[in-house]
Amino acid sequence: TREKIRLLDVRYLAAGPGGSYYAELLTGECWWGISQQDKEFHQAMNDLDVCRVAFGVFPISHDKSGNVLTSTSWIIIGKDGRCVWKNLPSRLHNLLLCRTPDKASPCDISLGKEGSYFVRFLDGKTHYCLPAALAAECENLETRGGQVTYIAFNPESY
Repeated sequence: TREKIRLLDVRYLAAGPGGSYYAELLTGECWWGISQQDKEFHQAMNDLDVCRVAFGVFPISHDKSGNVLTSTSWIIIGKDGRCVWKNLPSRLHNLLLCRTPDKASPCDISLGKEGSYFVRFLDGKTHYCLPAALAAECENLETRGGQVTYIAFNPESY
């Protein structure tokens, strides 16, 4: 039961806005939830042997006061390399949509605010869209011979 699970029992955990989550236990059992009704998310979770999940925030409109209304964005990467997603930033959506079968599949991904993201492919290549200050730090690291291998965003705060 969920009450008996300890932190050491968790193999992989992804958390997102509004209480969205995906957890894989050492036993292979998986739990997930998403902040709003989303049949596509639940269908993809049932159809794929999940490797990675990322959640983000996607602006959908403005209310009468001018406040941004958002929806949860998500991507699920299957162990077979297939990906299913919803409400991704257009740049990332197009990058994934246009990948040909001869290209390496994504293996790690993180979603941030305002269209920011990081994705790493099985061949080690990375692609990202970052806030200016973070992009400058990554460029500085890479010009000195370093390599950015992963960036973890918290889409609710930075």
